[in-house]
Amino acid sequence: MEQLDRRTKRTRQAIKSAFGALDPPIDYEIMLSYQMSATIGMIMYWAETNFKYSAAYMAEQLLTLVNARIDHVEFKQ
Repeated sequence: MEQLDRRTKRTRQAIKSAFGALDPPIDYEIMLSYQMSATIGMIMYWAETNFKYSAAYMAEQLLTLVNARIDHVEFKQ
């Protein structure tokens, strides 16, 4: 439970930092739902493509997406 509380605090701080506001425009529970759906979607995609990427590569991609402040996207070819 303590670990969850630390994650919650860090996530809320990240939202505040990203939006520069004490009361960010994103609802915390909606954001968590969005992130969970994206994570599950990546896992489903990985399984549907017969695990064509290694677990390490998928973890790297997920961490990059989670930690990024995306202002534009460049797709790999």
